[in-house]
Amino acid sequence: MPEVSNLLLNPIFQPVWIMLIVMLVERFLNWPDKYHPLSFFRLLARNIDKKVRPGSADSVTQQKISGSLAAIVLLVPFLLVLALLINIAEYPQFFNAILLLAALQFSPFLKRYKKIRLALASNKKALARSILAPMVLRETDKLSPMGIAKAASESLLLRFGYQYVSVLFWYLLLGGLGAFTYRLLYEFSQIWNTKLAKYRNFGRPARTIVNFLSWFPIRFFVLALALAENVTGARQAARKVSSVKQSSIRVLASHGGAMGFQMSGPAYYTGQKIRKKKVGGQREIRFDDMQRVTNSMTKANLILLCFLVLGVAITYAALQGSH
Repeated sequence: MPEVSNLLLNPIFQPVWIMLIVMLVERFLNWPDKYHPLSFFRLLARNIDKKVRPGSADSVTQQKISGSLAAIVLLVPFLLVLALLINIAEYPQFFNAILLLAALQFSPFLKRYKKIRLALASNKKALARSILAPMVLRETDKLSPMGIAKAASESLLLRFGYQYVSVLFWYLLLGGLGAFTYRLLYEFSQIWNTKLAKYRNFGRPARTIVNFLSWFPIRFFVLALALAENVTGARQAARKVSSVKQSSIRVLASHGGAMGFQMSGPAYYTGQKIRKKKVGGQREIRFDDMQRVTNSMTKANLILLCFLVLGVAITYAALQGSH
């Protein structure tokens, strides 16, 4: 028992136990979106965009500088105050836990995904499209049931990788402040999405930083997805997009290859058709694949947690050996 107590109270391992508790709380906590801190920052990002984003006639450099300054203005003052509070707090881990809980915010998207699946099961295509619309940037009004299932599955999968796995990764490395900072940058990159012409350069700095910060955790996520379903299929699909730099395409290709169905493909954004290559498996996605997507994410999450537990055990054994 003393050894278990020492393991639980060891400062090195405390973040892990806190992370597991927060993951459980986030899964069942009903935190209204209008009271969530991320909603406040999304509103700020939309408002500051209207004030500081240059017109399309301005130079590319000017637009990128404006995008960088917008992110800095929104982030730095708030993060400095938070860092000060955590530094002087008697129980800093409590603040870290609250920041991680705010940074995760994934269960609302999972609930929305389930509502889309139920709507499609009842053949309510219009309802499914309206539920899907806030989850994606693409136009949804003309999507077929298959298109709805594919768009919803892609959105949920990518959000899980970028909003959940990557947030947990940066929490373990830099604590709650690091996780919340990453999530805010991700939110800015979504608000100022470079797929839209008006944000193509303005949103580039935020998008570049997010791509850099998520590079490693996304690779771990892709590995976990492959191990959860079909390593051979995932590897073969990933090889076909090996020259593509976008991590999101690698995620979709590997997952589609592991599951046996196609992902990605052409989509409409603000009336303009963007041609994207189909990746992954051979066949089109079906309705029953939607449940398989959530199952694969659950299994991938468990695999990642097993990696984490193994890492904790190895670290603990090394510490015991050094003593």
